[in-house]
Amino acid sequence: MNEIVLMLSVMVFFISVVFIVRTRYCRQKYGLIFDSSKDLLLIIQDGVIVDCNMSAANLFAVYCGDIIGRSILEFSPEKQPDGYRSVQFLEEIRDKCLSTGTAEAEWFLDLPQGRGTFVHIVFLRRGIGKKIYGIVRDIDYEKRLESQIKQSQKLEVVGLLAGSVAHDFNNKLVSILGNAELLLKKMEGDSDSRKYAELIMDGAYQARDLTKKITRFLRKDRFLSEKVNLHELIDLSVDFLEKNIDKKISIVKSFAASNAMVIGDSTLLQSLLLNLEMNAAEAMPNGGVLTFSTTNLELDSSFCKYEPFYPEPGMYIEISVADTGIGMSQKVMNRAFQPFYTTKSGGSAGLGLSAVNSVVKDHKGFVKIYSEEGLGTVVNLFFQVAPGTPVVREEKNHDMVKGSGAVMVVDDDLMVLETTSDQLRSLGFEVHAFSSASEALDFYRKIQGEVVFSVIDVNMSEINGLEAVAIIKKIKPDSRILLNSGFSEEFVLDGKGKIEGVYFIQKPFVLNSLSVVIKKIIS
Repeated sequence: MNEIVLMLSVMVFFISVVFIVRTRYCRQKYGLIFDSSKDLLLIIQDGVIVDCNMSAANLFAVYCGDIIGRSILEFSPEKQPDGYRSVQFLEEIRDKCLSTGTAEAEWFLDLPQGRGTFVHIVFLRRGIGKKIYGIVRDIDYEKRLESQIKQSQKLEVVGLLAGSVAHDFNNKLVSILGNAELLLKKMEGDSDSRKYAELIMDGAYQARDLTKKITRFLRKDRFLSEKVNLHELIDLSVDFLEKNIDKKISIVKSFAASNAMVIGDSTLLQSLLLNLEMNAAEAMPNGGVLTFSTTNLELDSSFCKYEPFYPEPGMYIEISVADTGIGMSQKVMNRAFQPFYTTKSGGSAGLGLSAVNSVVKDHKGFVKIYSEEGLGTVVNLFFQVAPGTPVVREEKNHDMVKGSGAVMVVDDDLMVLETTSDQLRSLGFEVHAFSSASEALDFYRKIQGEVVFSVIDVNMSEINGLEAVAIIKKIKPDSRILLNSGFSEEFVLDGKGKIEGVYFIQKPFVLNSLSVVIKKIIS
């Protein structure tokens, strides 16, 4: 009997040892998987987190011990972004999981330090009882990307509408500018009347600049290379900023650079400056000082080879945008140029500084940022200056061309057609005006030898300007044509390159600009 008891005791001891060894082995084996998983793993019982892995602790920015014993509701807003109360939403998910064995949902978490993120949670019930396993995946980047795509689609629709409006508005400006200018020519002695006509022209010039900015934004990501004066762009952006920011913020400009000319896209550079300025203004909620300064400096090869983007050695202009705002921590500053990263509340896409960095790199420049919490931020932009002398602006008053001979004008906007015709007649030309491209082409076939040059609108419904040019060139290969459009020449030609004998003028244009181009055509 004692032998049987002894044998049973040995067997129990052996089984216990095997169980302990297997348990420890399983904990070592699967505990490693549990803790090393990139997905967040939670074990929930009776609504309370009883275990979690390191990925969960990293997301919540606390130790695992600070999560265990707490409800997921403690890390959630009162209401989810769709307006559903978090406590009710969680109860429904939990009940579904307990009844069916599984449930999943998208959830918004309120995290420490004012951060928030979207996660996708899969709840699983295994075995008997109310223990639930949660597999959590951070989908904040995907959600923000989805939001950005939707916003881009909206902007595309707005862009199409804006392009249509800008085109029609440019046509009206042609008439306003052209007629005001013709009116001025007949008011030599009437000073009051001249003042009113000049005010009309000044307002029309400003409206022209606004529509030009709109049409430049609609170039479908084509990068425009031209000489740009950065001092002028800063002045323009500051004028805009002063009307739209808190009056407690004072703006200081200090331009020490003797050469502010760069090669680039003025629209993109203007947007870059506005982006930086608005960021700086938002960083000074209680007021402060926003300073713009420029200087020229020469970067040699020994300096450039240690820069991350390997800029080319040469003469640069440095633009410094400095604020006395709340500043950034080193951790935030390290991520400042990451797409979709933001410290702003309200689900901002966070593309500001990322877009700034992208534009600067497109212009073969580079960015440096310095910031300290409570002391403000300085963003330094470096662009290589344009070779050669600064751009010489076109003189507003020069000897008008003395024209003669027949000119054909084609535009399906009657107001523009009449104004352009009157401008050409004032220069001495005999004008044949057509609102129909097909009628104009029939006329041209009959008297092609008598037409000195043709003025043709690009955007016409029946036959567009480029199609009309192709037909005229077949009729008379050496014909001279002046195309006009509210869009830029680069946009109109779409990479096709220059066409022999074809010139271009952008709407709205004044008599002075028209005369300059005509001199080139008939010379």
